[in-house]
Amino acid sequence: MSTSIRVKSRLAALAVIFISSATHAADKPDARELLKEARVAQGNVDWKFTGHLRVGAGSKKIPFILTISNGVVRYEFQDTKDTITLRLGEKDSKLEQTTGGKTERITAAKFDDAVRDTSITYEDLAMRFLYWPDAKVVDSDAILTRDSWEVEIHPPAGTATQYSRVNAWFSKADNAMMKMEAYDAAGKSVRKFTARSAMKRDGFWYLKTMEIVGPGGVRKTTYLELEDLVK
Repeated sequence: MSTSIRVKSRLAALAVIFISSATHAADKPDARELLKEARVAQGNVDWKFTGHLRVGAGSKKIPFILTISNGVVRYEFQDTKDTITLRLGEKDSKLEQTTGGKTERITAAKFDDAVRDTSITYEDLAMRFLYWPDAKVVDSDAILTRDSWEVEIHPPAGTATQYSRVNAWFSKADNAMMKMEAYDAAGKSVRKFTARSAMKRDGFWYLKTMEIVGPGGVRKTTYLELEDLVK
């Protein structure tokens, strides 16, 4: 795939971080530089998508509008009019939630809480692992046929987190984050985000479907599905 074609997505922050950046050589890159590029990339885009969350095999959808602009990722839920906003700074991220017109910052006390009864937690949306300095490239793999670097990331001592480590896969071609897997204190995989499909609009590639598997297994598997790019 030409480096001029970028895989655009969240998230994602989910959808937020699953986007493209610079091209990397075949040699192993510096892991911390990969994480930095994933953060910086958010300040260079201006996208708006319609989409929804879907839990398990059910047909019920939770519709949202996803906006990514100048390092700010915003989910506007259309059924409740609530909003979750992620602000990616140079040294850390800030997550806020607006409910009933009142905005509050999401702190560590709520990181383990599920978002809209899905397998996604507030900590997942905060994407704090992109700032953890203890990171190294450990392997390479193919995700959606795209050759990717696997990066192992550990939190600093004393960090308020439910995870003992996070592994993330970045496309070698354009640094798009294709997969993320998080582990608990016992080293057990407890949450996994995987890009499952993409769509092409106006000559560019965008994330279409992301699968999020949490501790609830198949029954609670959540699908984040982007429907189209809003112009």
